[in-house]
Amino acid sequence: MEVVDENLVYKELERDDLEFFDFTDAKFKIFGLYEAGEYFNESLVKRMPQDIADKVNPGVAGHNRSAAGGRVCFITDSPTVAITTKVAPPHGANFSPISGSGYDIFVKEDDGKFTRKSVYRPKEDPSLPYSAAFGFDYTVIKPREMIINMPNYAGIEYLKIGVVKGSSIEPLNPYRTDIDPIVYYGSSITQGGCAGTPGNAYENIISRRNNIDFVNLGFSGNARGEQAMAEYIAGLKMSAFVLDYDHNAPGAVHYSKTHYAFYKTVRDANPNVPIIMITRPNGRVDPVSANMYLAVAKGSYECAKAAGDKNVYFINGFDLFGDEDPDICTVDGTHPNDLGFYRMAEVIGKVLDEALKNRK
Repeated sequence: MEVVDENLVYKELERDDLEFFDFTDAKFKIFGLYEAGEYFNESLVKRMPQDIADKVNPGVAGHNRSAAGGRVCFITDSPTVAITTKVAPPHGANFSPISGSGYDIFVKEDDGKFTRKSVYRPKEDPSLPYSAAFGFDYTVIKPREMIINMPNYAGIEYLKIGVVKGSSIEPLNPYRTDIDPIVYYGSSITQGGCAGTPGNAYENIISRRNNIDFVNLGFSGNARGEQAMAEYIAGLKMSAFVLDYDHNAPGAVHYSKTHYAFYKTVRDANPNVPIIMITRPNGRVDPVSANMYLAVAKGSYECAKAAGDKNVYFINGFDLFGDEDPDICTVDGTHPNDLGFYRMAEVIGKVLDEALKNRK
């Protein structure tokens, strides 16, 4: 007889002491999404206007319904927080753990830091609806700030959040109000593949450290530097912009034709916003190809500096995983695991801190 760790087996939620509210209820505040609550293409969420996504390319149009970077924030004194949900396709990717199609919850501790308390993991078949609950082990019941991170690689057909009946619950803004969100554009890595849970994507790690909201415009396999995307991003309110799409550019020639043009479109509309150019983190796997793309991005950076841009930065992707065991920072030679994302957050976060501090 096969013996399976009970912690790895999905269990149905059987509770009659909980009341559930739709995630779009005024009791919650949603961050990181363009729109939530209007059902389209099997999902209630969009990361950008659908008509613009349709103009960019079909892959962006499809992945626009993925909830990457979406967060539900609230304050509650409930000793248990539950969800009941059904996620919409695409359900993850063949390189991503099933929990990447689920949710995780972070709670602000007394030291002021958000700590992950639980993962709301889907069933073995993530297309099926599921419910899950987590009970906190606090000895003092009091209102606490909470963030539920939405799936990196799935849309949302429905999501309801449950608390113990009679508990208080109110919306939360955990982010600085004196600064606009950071916008990230890029490939599947930007979207969060292959973080073990949504909160482990590098953008989420950075956001918890600097308390700045963010927008995740990572589109797996489909970030190709189109002008329609550049023009959309150029119109967003943002405190900084991170540009990282060389993995999806269909060749170095295409990358060369689009990279500086993309930067220039965003820069012309945002003269003082820091722009950070990044290249792929796994260059050691194929250094010849990686160096071709690196030369293009570095060339864009040097042209920008020569033109007088004092708010442009460059991160060599070879530096993102560090020198110690970079080979164990991905799941497949390309997509970062949790260690890889942690190291990316260390490097990118420091550059963002410097850029925001020294804006000219």
